[in-house]
Amino acid sequence: MMMNVGRRALRQQQVVAGTPSLATQAQRRNYPGGAALKSLKHRGATVRQIGKITGTMKVVASSKLPSAQAKAQSVSPFFESMENGLFDSMMTKLKAESDNKSVLTIIIYTDKGLCGSTNNTISRMLDKESMSNQKIIVWGEKGASSFEKSKHASKVIFSAHPPLKNVLTMAEISAVTSKIVTQEFDLIRIIYNKMVGSHSSEIKELWLPSLTTLNNDDAAAFLAPYEIEAVASDELLESLNEYQICAALNYCHFNNQAVELFQRRNSMENASKNAGEIGKKLNILFNKARQAAITTELGEICSGAAAVDEMLKAGK
Repeated sequence: MMMNVGRRALRQQQVVAGTPSLATQAQRRNYPGGAALKSLKHRGATVRQIGKITGTMKVVASSKLPSAQAKAQSVSPFFESMENGLFDSMMTKLKAESDNKSVLTIIIYTDKGLCGSTNNTISRMLDKESMSNQKIIVWGEKGASSFEKSKHASKVIFSAHPPLKNVLTMAEISAVTSKIVTQEFDLIRIIYNKMVGSHSSEIKELWLPSLTTLNNDDAAAFLAPYEIEAVASDELLESLNEYQICAALNYCHFNNQAVELFQRRNSMENASKNAGEIGKKLNILFNKARQAAITTELGEICSGAAAVDEMLKAGK
């Protein structure tokens, strides 16, 4: 008992004096393969941490997705009521002649990343087009930076950046619409993503007429059956055109936002699965390496013991 107390006191004195104790020296002893084991352990811990982060992001995206889908459905009547009832026959004819007309293309990108190939799919699709008769407006924070590397970057006239934290309002969309109508074009082409069912999405296109396109005989024939009071027909067409563009941008933005959250949920789910699989593989590698180190040390101990035994026998 006194010897144990004396050893403990000596060890404490050595630690206080800055001299490492025997136990500390044993813990710091290097052994073959120790660095590899430490590296595998750190990699496994890092992968598990990444899996936790992506799992949390998946939960956040899943919780936001229903409200985004509900918002997209709630804004749809404002545009679909005009899209399905106004200028249908005229737009069918104009789309067929789009190669010979000036087109203003509005590309709706996502505001944030980590949503799979949502933005890249649109960019790859546009890279295959010549777009020689088109001007481009980039909508979305992510698209403005990524589109700088596109071959159509010189055709961009301006970019729009919706708020990242607050919900987009009609007043903000109206400000962008006021800038759009000052441009010279015949048709508007809006490219965006939309949910198709509950488990998939696809790229959609909307075509809208400009005010100059509406000032023709077809538009006059459309307004002829209606009785217009207190406003001239050209004023009515101008207001109608601006409202249609504004409603279309509102419709496309919120549908694209729902797809963004849907794709982010899927991407984070896949990332979490991949992190789990990689973590299991690293754990297997770590266990194999540790077992190999233990086996090597046991072999060395047994060899040393056998050598000592032979020396003792030879000495006799």
